[in-house]
Amino acid sequence: MDSNLSSHSMTQPASPKTAVQPRSPGRVVVLDVIKGIAICLMVLGHVTQGLAHMNVVAPGSLLAGMDNFVYRFHMHAFFFASGAVLALHAPANFPTLVSQRLRTLYYPHIVWGVVAYIVAVLFVRYFNSPIDDPGNIGRHAFEIATGRKSWFLVTLLLATVLIYPVMQWNALVAVVVALAVTMIPTNIVLLGYLLQLTVFLALGYAAIGKVLAVGSSLPALVNAAIAIVLFVIVALVPGKPAVLGHFLPLYQFLLGVLGTIALCALSFAILPIHKVSGFFVTAGLASLVIFLLHSFAIGAARAILLRIVPAISAELATLAITIVGILLPMAVYLAVRRLGWNWVFAWPARKRAASLA
Repeated sequence: MDSNLSSHSMTQPASPKTAVQPRSPGRVVVLDVIKGIAICLMVLGHVTQGLAHMNVVAPGSLLAGMDNFVYRFHMHAFFFASGAVLALHAPANFPTLVSQRLRTLYYPHIVWGVVAYIVAVLFVRYFNSPIDDPGNIGRHAFEIATGRKSWFLVTLLLATVLIYPVMQWNALVAVVVALAVTMIPTNIVLLGYLLQLTVFLALGYAAIGKVLAVGSSLPALVNAAIAIVLFVIVALVPGKPAVLGHFLPLYQFLLGVLGTIALCALSFAILPIHKVSGFFVTAGLASLVIFLLHSFAIGAARAILLRIVPAISAELATLAITIVGILLPMAVYLAVRRLGWNWVFAWPARKRAASLA
């Protein structure tokens, strides 16, 4: 989920056959596949979390551990993809970068943060965790503006603005600097995510050329085998994701790297399967919309499903709600693109600018 989720996500997707073109002025479709898989995993993780709060998913079950597995690498992969896009489609200058990121990250964050607040107030009875002090508008406005309610887009914006000048100067130095700051302890939520994930932005910028070259040179079965092995390693290592207030342990950084590599390998593996990769390309293009709308979709689906079928199994409930949480926002994305209502998810530009995604 980065600027590609808005400005770039409103463009016509390229054919998966042309995906691996690191020097092409067009899209690098494998990045859309990576983001598409990652956003689907994010929805799955949030669905299992919600059902766990309602005791539909039993503690200690395979589903209960799903969000632990997903959170080890899926946000890291989004930062990696964003850094890759910056390397492949560099903005004209730094002010252009800042302007684009404000339009495509901060604008939708604010708009949909306000919408989420209104929905949380009006439909408070349907929330697992009801909104605290709903009448304190000033407090909630401050939390929306500073990213305290939803950290991802604000964190990606800050990470990009802070590390891009260093990446432009020397990509390796940027990786070293970003890795060093992961060791800084903090109990400030937004700062914690910023310190822990910026390194993956730098890694994407520095390594995308090599990733595209290696991934496109390997047979699909080899890429699939690499993905399976690495995902198993990521899943089997004990422990939970790093808690804010503590530095990022080296092994958790390595798990993020391994999971991101696995996701890249999986994306290359499914690229020749056009119906499958085509779905994830669309999901990747729609990833900003899915990110912003999935909580509404899964909340409504969960409330309706559990009311209609209260005895449904955890597995079927997870599957059904996850499908709704992905497909409904995708349908909104396609409708917005068809209607030309890009302003719903990105500040309208006076003229078409080069996409960062």
